Order: sequence, then C-alpha cells, then structure tokens
Amino acid sequence: MSSDLQRELQQTLGSTYLLERELGGGGMSRVFLATEPALRRRVVVKVLAPELAMELSGERFSREILLAAALQHPHIVPVLAAGESQGIPFYTMPFVEGESLRARLQRGPVPQAEAVGVLRDVALALEHAHAHGVVHRDIKPENILLAGRTAVVADFGIAKAVSDARAERPPASGGTLTSVGQSLGTPAYMAPEQVAADVIDHRTDLYAWGVVAYELLAGRHPFADKASSAQLMAAHLAEIPAPLAELKPALPPPLASLVMSCLAKAPADRPASAGAVVEALESVRSAPAAPAASGAKATPLAAIVRRPRAAIAVALAVAALGTSALLATRSAGSAASEPAPSLYSIAVLPFESPDDTTDAYFADGITDAVRGKLSSLPGLSVIARASSSQYLETTKGAREIAKELGVRYLLSGTVRFAAVGGVRHVQVSPELIEVSGDGEPTIRWQEPFDAEVHDVFRVQGDIAGKVAEKMRVTLAGVTTAQLAKPLTADPVAYDAYLRGEAAWSAGLNNEPQAMREAIRFLEQAVARDSTIVDAWGALARARSSLYYSHLPTRELAREAQAAAASALALDPVGDVGHRAMGIYLRTVANDFPGALRELELARRAAPNDAYILSELASAKSDFGRHDEALRDRELALQLDPRNARLWGSQAQTLIRLRRYDEAIVAGDRALMLAPGSSFASTSATLALLANGDLAGARRALEPLLQGESRTRTLVQTATGWDRGWMLDEAASDDLLRLTPEAFGDRSTWAIARAQQYHWRGDSARARAWGDTAAREHLQLMRVSDADPQVVVLHGLSLALAGQGRDGVAAAARGVAMARSPANGGEPLALAYYVYVAARTAMAAGDREAALRWLEESIQLRYYASPAWIRLEPTWKPLHGDPRFEALLARS
Repeated sequence: MSSDLQRELQQTLGSTYLLERELGGGGMSRVFLATEPALRRRVVVKVLAPELAMELSGERFSREILLAAALQHPHIVPVLAAGESQGIPFYTMPFVEGESLRARLQRGPVPQAEAVGVLRDVALALEHAHAHGVVHRDIKPENILLAGRTAVVADFGIAKAVSDARAERPPASGGTLTSVGQSLGTPAYMAPEQVAADVIDHRTDLYAWGVVAYELLAGRHPFADKASSAQLMAAHLAEIPAPLAELKPALPPPLASLVMSCLAKAPADRPASAGAVVEALESVRSAPAAPAASGAKATPLAAIVRRPRAAIAVALAVAALGTSALLATRSAGSAASEPAPSLYSIAVLPFESPDDTTDAYFADGITDAVRGKLSSLPGLSVIARASSSQYLETTKGAREIAKELGVRYLLSGTVRFAAVGGVRHVQVSPELIEVSGDGEPTIRWQEPFDAEVHDVFRVQGDIAGKVAEKMRVTLAGVTTAQLAKPLTADPVAYDAYLRGEAAWSAGLNNEPQAMREAIRFLEQAVARDSTIVDAWGALARARSSLYYSHLPTRELAREAQAAAASALALDPVGDVGHRAMGIYLRTVANDFPGALRELELARRAAPNDAYILSELASAKSDFGRHDEALRDRELALQLDPRNARLWGSQAQTLIRLRRYDEAIVAGDRALMLAPGSSFASTSATLALLANGDLAGARRALEPLLQGESRTRTLVQTATGWDRGWMLDEAASDDLLRLTPEAFGDRSTWAIARAQQYHWRGDSARARAWGDTAAREHLQLMRVSDADPQVVVLHGLSLALAGQGRDGVAAAARGVAMARSPANGGEPLALAYYVYVAARTAMAAGDREAALRWLEESIQLRYYASPAWIRLEPTWKPLHGDPRFEALLARS
C-alpha cells in the first residue's frame, strides 16, 4: 500500500519533487521525505488519508492551504505548495533535522524556562496568524517543532482546509460527530466549541495552547485519566481540570493563572488575543524569581491579559527558520548537528550620516556594499535593501525590528567625513547587535574604521569579514581580498554611481524625472570609468525602465541594449551582466525566452538575490508559469519581507491565477507597507476590480488622491493597465485638467483624454482627442523600432477618432507583432494587447472582432476578469448579448 501510494504520488510530482522514503504519519495524513532538485533542498510531502480525501473539494482544499502559505513568520513553518495525486490532496513543507514537542515531552520533564520559551514562540505564531485571519484549529505537541531553543508551528490552515472543504458537501446519512460538518481537530486538544460544532475563532487556538501549556508545565495532560476520544471530548465540554497551581506550587502564580484562563469553557472568558498571552508571558519572564508565599493570592488575571497591549506593526517577515525548516521527528536523545538557520540571519540597517544629510547617499552606498558582501557568503541569510531601508531614523527598538524582519542579528552604523592633513577621510562606526531568546539585545561587536575615501572598499570588506566572524559564519572560499575588491579606483566615478543609485531609489514609483536623473549620474560614472560593471548594470536597468514605462524610442532602446551588453561583457559569469541583459530583453526587446534564459543564469550566479528572484518570477509569469512565479517570489520575500513591490507583484500573479481573495490580501499588504506607492495601489486596485469591487478599488485609491500625490496617482491610474474608467467624476474632471507634462509625453496624455470622453459618452470630444492621440502615436512609431504597444494604442486612437476600420486593422497588426516567434509564448504583454484590440473593436462598432479578442484575452489570463468586464463601461453595449453573457459565464 505504501509503495503503491509513493509510486502514484511520484508520478504526479514528476521531477519537481523526488520522493526518498516515508517518514510516517497519523490518522490524517501520510508523510514522505523528498528532495526538490531545482532548489537543492529537502521537503516534506504530506498526503491526506484517502477516507478524508473522499469528503473534500480539492479546489477548496488547495485554496485554503495556499492562504495559509501566505503566513510568513519566524515561528511558522510555511506551506510551499499543494496539489492532488489520484484525487488525493497533498501539500509540501520545508524540512530540516529536529524534533517535535511530543518527542521532547517523551524524553522527560521540561525545565520551566525552556517551557515558557516554547509557549511564547507558539503564542507569537498564533498572534501573527490571527492578525491575518487564519485560525490553526489543531494546536498540539505534534505540530510544534523544535530546533535548538526555537519553536515553530507546522500545519497552519490544514484543519481549516479540511473542515471547510467538508462543509461544502451535504451531510451523509447517519453521519457522526467527526464526519459531518465537524471542525477537524485532535480530541485531546479540542476546544469545547469544536466538540459542539459551534462557532470557531482565534480563541479556539488559545484553548488548545492552554492544554499544551498545562501538559508542558505539569508533565501531564489536564484530562490524563480519560481513556477514549469520546471521554476526552466530553471532558472538554464539562469538566474542570485540577488547578495547575495545586499540581505545581513552584510555578509563578501569574503563569498558572494564565494557563487556567485559556482553559475556560466559554471563549469570552479566555484571554482576548494571542498578543495578550504573549504580553503575560513576557511579564512572567521579566518578574523577579521568587517562590510563591504560602496562601498568597495570584495576580488577578485581568491585570495580566486584559490590559491593552501596545500597538505594533504586523510583521510581514519571513524568517530563515520559518521558511526553510520542517522538523522531522528524531530519535530520543539525539541532537541537531547544525544550529537553527535563524542563527545565520541578519539585516543591515541604513547607516546614518548624522553630521550632514547631503552625504546620506554615500552612507547608503556603504550600507548597500556591506549588505552585498555579506550576501555573497554561503549560508548567511541577508534581508534585502527594500525591507531594511525602512528603518532609517526609526524609533523602533532592536527587538521589534528583529521580529518584523525575522532575523537574529542587526548591523547598524554611522558614517562621518573628516579632513585629516588636508585629505578627506571617511569614518565608519558599525555595531552588530544580537537579538535572541527573551533577554536584552546584546552588542556583539563595535569597531570604528577610518580611511581615506578612495580606500572605502577595504573598510566595507573589513566590516563584512568582522560581522561574519562574530556570527561564526565561515567565508567558505570567499577571501578577504574578494570582500575588499574595489568597485573602481576613481573616487569621482564612485561618487557619481552612488548618486545615480540614490536617484533611482528615490524614484521607485517609476517617475520619469527620477529615472532621467539616475541615468544622468550613471552615465557620468561610466564615462569616468568604463569598467564599473555595477554602474553599467544600473544604467541598463534605468534606461530599460524609462523605455518600458514612458519613452519607447529607438534611440533609448539602443542605449539600453548598449548598457546591458557592456555589463555582460564585463561580467560574463556573474549575476550583474545577466540580470541587466535579462531586464533589457524582457522590457525593451520583447525577447521573452531570451530574458528568461538570462535571468536563470543570473539566479544561478546569485541564488539569494531578491531582485533577481522577483524579475525571474515576472518572466515566468509571462509564460503562464504562475505557480513557479509564486514560489520564486516567496523566496524573494524571505529575503525582502517588507518590500511592497514584491507583495504587489505577487498580487498580480495571483489575479492571473484567478485567486482573487489571496490577491486582495497581497495587495493590501503592499499598500500597508507603502501607502504612497503607485505600484502598490495599482496592484491593490487590480485585485479588487478583478473581484468586481469597484467601491473597494476606489477606497484603496483614495489616500493617494490626496495632496501632492494626486496628479501622479491620476496619471498612473489612467495609463497603468488603462484603469481610467474606475475614477469617480471628480477625479475624472481633475485628470482632464492635467497638461502633457504630467504624463511625460503627448501621446499618453491625448489617449487618456480620448478614453475619458469615450467612457463618458461624449463622442465629439472623444473623436477630437482620439485624432490628436493618433497623430502623436504615428509620430512615436517613426522613432521607435516596431513596438507592438505603440501600434496597438495607435489603433485604439484611430477607433476613438472615428476611423474604426483603420483602427481595428492597426490593432490587429500590433497583436500580430506581439505573437512573433521571438516571444516564444503567451506573455502578459500579449494578453494586454489583445484586450486593447478588443476595446478598439468595440469603439469601432465591430462586435464580432470585439468578442473574439475578448475571449482570447480571458484565455491568456489578462487581469480583466468577468467581474471586471461587467464593471467597465467599454462593454456596457454588450450587456444582454447572448454571446457576451455566455462568454462571461463560462470564463
């Protein structure tokens, strides 16, 4: 039976996962150890028991599992993927050596300090999950896994996926408590409301936490005398366990009181939240150790768990341990041969320039250089720039930052300049802080560095080497000379490079002016020293982005290609050159297969680069490889957990997978991390529109329509995926008042105006501005190398101008260009061009062509879902048309 199941499962998994052996399992699942060759890691594959699978909706199961997979926290083991084998659902999680809490309990009593540490880790995991709307429903020692002093919780969302999938099916005749509508759980740890099939919420997990805590601290289950599952469930409903304070008088009274409060029968009588439990545990740990006086009263529970907890930002961090480790049960008495991965995680916070803010760009450059050098060390997990840079001049403490980023170490520093003997010196004072356990953050290393500016590269290398030494990370073949390798011998060129990178970072919302400023400085850098590969790579990125977003001219395309080619020539085996060429091929040359090849090579050279992983995910999504794209971006989020652009990109991929609820969550996270980001707002509104929520999309956009960001947001909404129809009347009026300067070029400005008038039903103005847009696009076509987007938009302009036949023909030419064999697949760009062609046909009154192209755009998984299409005024004339209604109904 086992070999048959393993063989069938292997056929389903193909080469993605290679099964090694069966680890075991319980009544709910069978567990297999496997390897994932593509990422060179071991994983655990859990296959649901066949009797459970017969009751489940596979689609609902997969959806719930992947919602749980979005949980990213140092004390949560993530779900990597889910699927079906011969109709039986399975899911995968990471793997590393370790032991379960059950195995630890079987080895003997757990010291109080160790027990409280484990309970706190579990409560932190619950706090994070509950904040994201996920209830575990099956907290028990088997699902709590230990690596050193760290505890992580596995199988989040599994019980909910099963019980919710069951709920979709009608009750079976003669069904029992555990087979009809019952929330799945383990009888020994089920809350009374679970037993009674009543409403379940986050307090259900707190009850199970209380049972685990009682068992851990008392050395026995609260209902240890019950022999059967039925007796256990009856006890949960009606019996009060022996007071913990009586069984273990040496326990601090507040701790015993906390555990007993979690075991309250009524959810309302338990602590209000997992956060309140965490705070109570922290109070216990910080209290002076003293035996309880005989007859002394315990601190009132209300004083412990009811007082308001200080608000902290919801952590979106993905810790190295939480996303790379599922602990397998080990034999009693064995020890982990390697420290937990979390021991080797670090965030390099922005180095500050306290004396002169005009030198901040130089301090940023040193920060990035040290971060990059540390990232080159094998086995070290380094949080990427976008997440770390948010803590410049922060008032948050080290513990809170470490928690949010999911790391054990923080590196910060200051940068000052001084004149020594008439020579400019840079003085760097780094500080390495370790945050572990519940003790105070500890300074592990401080050392001032002083060097002439041209010798700053040696300083950067020395800092990276010292940090690795203090973290006990081996250099593993990376020499100190390599760490200190200079970017350039020309300090003026280096300064220009840093200024260019600062300008690029300041323009993350893709403002054309910021891109142009970055290009200007980077051009100065390579003019001074043409061997700076990083400057060529950054220049290729900036030129490609300007071309893609704003200015698709033939000249700029040639300049982007030249920069990418220079980077690749200087760096044929590293990541910088392949990354630069990959971005150019994807955004400028429309060579999507070539882009994918180059980005794969870049990833091979730098497997832990979040930017490369994100670009690779986008390239895979171009070809409909959305599941792979999700996995690559999840890896990027491990390294860059607070990067709003990554969350926004994840939302867009989820839309194309038609997983709209998850897309909305990801879009919300992007907006939460970057409230002023137009990219985040684009992703959030795309998800909401795809879900048919126009009011919600407008609410998400509203904060960005206030103040100075209003103009930029109006332009981005009108031009980014042509969402101008979603603007309310006031916003539409303001859009029509904008000048060409706000748009960056006249063609974009004119077609935005034409579309607004078209959606308003003002055909005269739509024709006038369509004519203007057509002339501008025609002029643009003369200076661009056959860009399909320009051709398709020229067709839309012609149709809006009343030249319907010519417009449809032009749109068809643009789509045909996008289908060129060079594209090698069905990229998102093609889906967009086909959708614009469908809108062009509607404007021209050609319903046949409109329906044909609309169907193809849906098949290509463009963002416009059936719910979106029903909202967009473009399609209002087709409402009620049988062919139109049938198309939306089957899509």
